[in-house]
Amino acid sequence: MERNYGELMSVLLHNRERFRSEAEFRTYLLESARRLASDLGDFGIETSVRPEASRTPARGGDWNSLKIGCE
Repeated sequence: MERNYGELMSVLLHNRERFRSEAEFRTYLLESARRLASDLGDFGIETSVRPEASRTPARGGDWNSLKIGCE
């Protein structure tokens, strides 16, 4: 079953073929999310990008598992 993504994620996925590996694509996604959070700040929208608390490196997780929160 194919996932139906929103418009912003669809644009990011459209660029997937530009990357040689899944790791490079994931780096692109992370950088894009960080940039979006910064750009939204210009419009008074506060966001945060952080690792899931239950999956931090100290607990055996990794920093590739992120939550994006908006208020």
